[in-house]
Amino acid sequence: MKKVIIIQARMGSSRLKGKVLFDLCGKPMLLHIYKRLSLIKCVDDIIVATTVKSEDDAVADICEKNNISYFRGSVDNVLERFYQCGLHYKADIITRITADCPLIVPSMIEQNINIFLQNKYDCISPRSKDGLIRGLDNETFSFKTLSEIREKNPTDSEKEHVTLYIYNHENDYKILSPKVDEIYKSKNIRLCVDEEADFKLIEHVYNKFYQENSIINTRQVIEYLLQHSEINNINKDIKQKEV
Repeated sequence: MKKVIIIQARMGSSRLKGKVLFDLCGKPMLLHIYKRLSLIKCVDDIIVATTVKSEDDAVADICEKNNISYFRGSVDNVLERFYQCGLHYKADIITRITADCPLIVPSMIEQNINIFLQNKYDCISPRSKDGLIRGLDNETFSFKTLSEIREKNPTDSEKEHVTLYIYNHENDYKILSPKVDEIYKSKNIRLCVDEEADFKLIEHVYNKFYQENSIINTRQVIEYLLQHSEINNINKDIKQKEV
């Protein structure tokens, strides 16, 4: 069973163009995410899935310079991009991460992958609707399930959001939203980068906590934000894009 993490990354964000390569403490945000995910020992490969557009040559270049596996596929049909990426790398189990989450929690993802391996679920995902902080999102599913979704005539929105078909047909799939520590639950904290205010908060956090030979402790960041409302409020007015 080959277990891979696929990081969904492109330069053409509609709200914050080029964000995946924005500089944080001297390194592109994408590399910080890759470093965090590389601490997960139960996976066989970490792959960046970007697009064939020329603007994403920059993403491919960063991957090549840092010896990171990558795949280039469809621009708008992200489900197809993931399918072809999984096919190319012979993946059996896929964990999906987006490249705008620079404080993703490796231990949470590793736990979810292990739960998936030990049980019979179609998808495992701690979800924001259950209180998970935006920016800690992750999903684990089988390549077999991805292949089946692809054949179900998904809508354009379901093609864009990869696993949306599963959630739109919850009665047809066995989905688990595993429990997470309460510290990782809050509707008043955003740790993803969708707009400029989000990046300002993340940039502040990285400037305060980042050390070259380690990763930032997300729990420590959350505790800091809970104690410093003037920082946490930097992106309080950002609304999550509706699917």
